[in-house]
Amino acid sequence: MEKLTNWVEQSLVPKVSKITNLRYFQALRNGFFAIMPLTIIGSIFMLMTDFPVAGYEEFMAGIFGPNWIGFISPAYRATFNMMGLIFAGTMSYKLAESYKMDQLTSLVLGLVAYVVVLPKTVITDSGEVVEKVLSFNWLGTQGVITAIIMSIISVEVTRFCIKEHCDSYARKCAYDGESCI
Repeated sequence: MEKLTNWVEQSLVPKVSKITNLRYFQALRNGFFAIMPLTIIGSIFMLMTDFPVAGYEEFMAGIFGPNWIGFISPAYRATFNMMGLIFAGTMSYKLAESYKMDQLTSLVLGLVAYVVVLPKTVITDSGEVVEKVLSFNWLGTQGVITAIIMSIISVEVTRFCIKEHCDSYARKCAYDGESCI
């Protein structure tokens, strides 16, 4: 067992540390940390509606009435059904923070970029196609991978535009003999 522990400490940990110290992984981690309270609150409400003990639903119905789940389930659905959207903002914010860019602008651009790529149609239970709407499925946990990708793209494009604008502005000022400040 000691050989395995030594191998992990000497060989595996340094390699994993290099990967986890990358800017994108740090933004991913910090973005999830930022929405941790949302996840905890949603989990508490989910546990209240789906507590795994026999007779729990009848007990709660006896206290709060037969439709008690209808009052609590919107709380956990609202938290989990918005997780992808909120994460697109928090990861963009944290990635911009690591680049020392304007975080609020990056948060807004990350949210907009995420919403732009989401499907805008929903098929109802009756089979009707409704257009120009956002599905809670994609705004929630199903859209987290999309949120990661769009957060990175939006911040990197913004960073590129800022860098190119500043570089071209500095070249223009140097050419005109003006101060760029």
